[in-house]
Amino acid sequence: NDELAKDLGLDDLVTLKTSIRDRLDKQAEGHKRNQLETGIFDELNKTNSFEVPPSMVEQVIDSMFDEAEFSSDAERKSMKTNAQERSKARETALQRARNTLILSEVIKSEKINVTDEDFDLYVKDLIGGSMGGMPADAKLIESIKASMGQHARESLLFKKAIDFVISHANITETKESSPTPA
Repeated sequence: NDELAKDLGLDDLVTLKTSIRDRLDKQAEGHKRNQLETGIFDELNKTNSFEVPPSMVEQVIDSMFDEAEFSSDAERKSMKTNAQERSKARETALQRARNTLILSEVIKSEKINVTDEDFDLYVKDLIGGSMGGMPADAKLIESIKASMGQHARESLLFKKAIDFVISHANITETKESSPTPA
């Protein structure tokens, strides 16, 4: 009812339903995009076999543990130094490292870059949902850009490289509605 919607900070039940539908649509698009990227990387890895430096794989394992949620820093440190846990993460880390090297080569060969305008739009997109559709002022955008640092700019660069690969891929959809590169 409308009271529930108002308790959630929305105008009415129709707005709540629209908000839920929009969120579900975005989740479905995100899932479809992840499937597409996985399929493309699978194909790229089949046709581009190469050795990945072991030190790079180890760095990726470290970053995987850094990004994971743990109840404490001591638990994170314990996991990072546990040989068995590192071994479990190795195949995923190898795949991520390979994907990074492939995208790095795409970035280099296609001269893909991130302009300040690209970065501004990226930040506006990121904060757009949290601002309830209200425009963010320039000071807020600059503050967020500064706090996000170089890592966010690099993430955008790799996103642009993936977008480039997708736009140039020959993709067909299977009956399960999951796109696969052809």
